[in-house]
Amino acid sequence: MLKWYSNKYVEIYFDNIPRVGIRYILPSSSKIEAKSIKKYPFINKRLLKVRLDDKKKNQEAEILEYLNFDWWKKKNDPHLEKYIVTAINNNHDIKSAALKVEQARLNVTMTRAGQLPTLSVGASPFLVKMPQTTSTMGSFALPIIAQYELDLFGKNWDKTKSSKKMLEGAEYQAQASDISIISHVGSIYYNIVKLDKIINIQEDLVKDREEIYRLMKLSNEEGIVSTSDLILSEKQFVMSQNDLIDYKKARENSLNALAVLIGDSPNNIAEYERISLDELSNEIIIPNEVDSEIIINRPDYKSIEKQIEAAGLDIRAAKKEFLPSINILGALAFVATSMASSMSFENALGLIGSSVNLPIFTGFKRTANSSTNLFILSIDSSSVSRVKSSPSPDGGFCFTTSFLARR
Repeated sequence: MLKWYSNKYVEIYFDNIPRVGIRYILPSSSKIEAKSIKKYPFINKRLLKVRLDDKKKNQEAEILEYLNFDWWKKKNDPHLEKYIVTAINNNHDIKSAALKVEQARLNVTMTRAGQLPTLSVGASPFLVKMPQTTSTMGSFALPIIAQYELDLFGKNWDKTKSSKKMLEGAEYQAQASDISIISHVGSIYYNIVKLDKIINIQEDLVKDREEIYRLMKLSNEEGIVSTSDLILSEKQFVMSQNDLIDYKKARENSLNALAVLIGDSPNNIAEYERISLDELSNEIIIPNEVDSEIIINRPDYKSIEKQIEAAGLDIRAAKKEFLPSINILGALAFVATSMASSMSFENALGLIGSSVNLPIFTGFKRTANSSTNLFILSIDSSSVSRVKSSPSPDGGFCFTTSFLARR
């Protein structure tokens, strides 16, 4: 298949080179035909097999794969699946992480350019007055300059490798961010489901407390129940009402948090569908223990690993800044008084040569750069210890409202 068109959203492939014609609106064309021609003026004159690749859906499928979406599907909850897919497409943190990956990819292109020669072309008009004369002469030059830094010590190559490691780290960091966001979506969603059940139970409890208070009040009027018992019953009734208000506030806050995570407006939380707690599937068996070696496969751990590797390469490149640089320079210029003779060999001025430069004093810039990279390496090493000591970036989040269940 031949790639015929590509952008950041879609790719179009043909099995052969298409022959494309243009349709025109004729006087005999109907309104429907004219509208169609205005919208799609091209027509394919060959019968070709065409394949469209939706990059957005492909990216979504890739994210769902490393998010282990099949595990979430075992819950048999279509509402949760919908919220997860919506968060992948609309969450601002996920979009920001994807943009950082693209930024790191462009940085690789920039650093790789340092290993390539540079070529520049210019135009320089000027006015010349020669000694012992009173007249001036106008002329212009067309300089062509090529320059290449011979990477004898591998400084530019180390910078390119470092940028590639940073790209890999950004990709792993994006995966860690995606997993964290989706874990928050699932945790908040099930907290809402739990709160729905608690609120239903609490509403029944409020009705029972109200009925008990009504009966206690009648009994007190008949002298059967003491006033202290009546006050205690009223207190329990009021407390149950306050608890119901607290639960509803907690559910509203959770719904607002879910709206932010899926990139929706909090004004739409009344339309959010969800499963009931009684219908929730508990077929998933959670292991009692997890091998600690599995931590090395976590994206956040791999991201820090790549950052440490990049920091090591940056330190090596910073040390090589103290070594001399070797440059090869070539220049070709055409100097003439008219355009007709500007590109002739007689008007050409050329040179080729090399130079070795060793900076003596740069205001301690190279020393500060080397020290900065050492500090970055120390910070990344500390981050490894922190990640090893934490079981999960979202550990315990799903139990943030567990006290409600106990109450």
